[in-house]
Amino acid sequence: MKTLPVVSAKQSVTRALVLMVVGMLYGVSPIDAIPDLIPALGLADDTVVLILCGLGAYKIILRQMRHSRSGY
Repeated sequence: MKTLPVVSAKQSVTRALVLMVVGMLYGVSPIDAIPDLIPALGLADDTVVLILCGLGAYKIILRQMRHSRSGY
């Protein structure tokens, strides 16, 4: 697994917020990978993107918290 460089707390929060905003914009955007007119699949791709963006933001913040607790 590749180790990512550690960034400042402010950069981590900014990256997490940008990731969440992008996910939310994709969720409300009428332009999708799979159109919402297809009953189950249209909403499923929005849900997957929102979940992945949320998990990504969570991992960014969690990594920053672990780094700040380690004292480096």
